[in-house]
Amino acid sequence: MPTQPEAGPILACLREEHRSTDALVAAMDFADVPRALAAFQQFGRRLERRIAWEESSLFPAMALSLFSIQESPSVSCRGCCASQRPGLGLRASGALDPTEMRCPACGIATLARAGEDHIHIRNALDSVIQALRDGDAVAAERQALSLREALDSHHVIEERVLYPACDLFLSGEKARALLAGFDV
Repeated sequence: MPTQPEAGPILACLREEHRSTDALVAAMDFADVPRALAAFQQFGRRLERRIAWEESSLFPAMALSLFSIQESPSVSCRGCCASQRPGLGLRASGALDPTEMRCPACGIATLARAGEDHIHIRNALDSVIQALRDGDAVAAERQALSLREALDSHHVIEERVLYPACDLFLSGEKARALLAGFDV
């Protein structure tokens, strides 16, 4: 099995952020509704902070970097959401519109997909919190499973395609400046 390339600063930081945020609600006892509600509210605050930063800072910076690439419509993303094979290229249609950047193995438009996922994840989290506010532990647990599935799929896209691409396209200095703006 091929080994994954060494993680750059963006992938390393945000992969750890995924793990530590997810740990807030791992193995949750939904029978203790007040505790579960508090945990999911804290999880939601951390999740929203990360999503807002990605959407307002990280992804626009990567988009600007991609727009500046003129020589080739194919660039290496160092990994793929479908195969984990290093060295696969991210294809971009037309004039490298980053919202149309696609993983070559699965064809997913990664930046556009990330934004759609963020909406779905927010809605799923809202459903969990509302069920807990209503005191319905069974519904909350069912909604949390849906949220977990959405997060797992989303993390694959981010950790195998988007974050490595950000590390590749953004200079070390730019990546460090962006991460300094992310209050971990």
